[in-house]
Amino acid sequence: MIARGIARVAGAGSEPMHQTGIRSRRPAGVIVVTIAAIGGAILAGSAMSQTMPPPPPPSAVRGELVAERMCRFCHQIRPGSQSDVEARAPSFEQIANTPGRDAAFLRGFTTELHLVRTIGEPPVVMPTAVLSPEARDDVIAYILKFKR
Repeated sequence: MIARGIARVAGAGSEPMHQTGIRSRRPAGVIVVTIAAIGGAILAGSAMSQTMPPPPPPSAVRGELVAERMCRFCHQIRPGSQSDVEARAPSFEQIANTPGRDAAFLRGFTTELHLVRTIGEPPVVMPTAVLSPEARDDVIAYILKFKR
């Protein structure tokens, strides 16, 4: 019964609906234009998402900034610096120069959850779990900058 009333409103403009006695205040053309506008907006949004530029390539400069905020607590992030706590985390230089530690390995390692033990504290999750894929790749680019 409702479907017949809707069809009558869409097809008959402002004719009365016999089932309910309600008159449509909008001509059928307004309804069609509104539906077309909504459909166009959805298609435009879909097209925009398909034409978005790819993320920028990994950057060691951005990676150093992320490492300052997220990694230096446990890691020595540059030669001659110290970590903020005494942790058993290797320095970025050690990571970069360990055989097999390339970008693919580090990407896999940093996407897994790792519990880190620090002296006198309960284990904590290595914060790479909260990094975006782009930020993670930037940190990896920074780490690999120390490869000899």
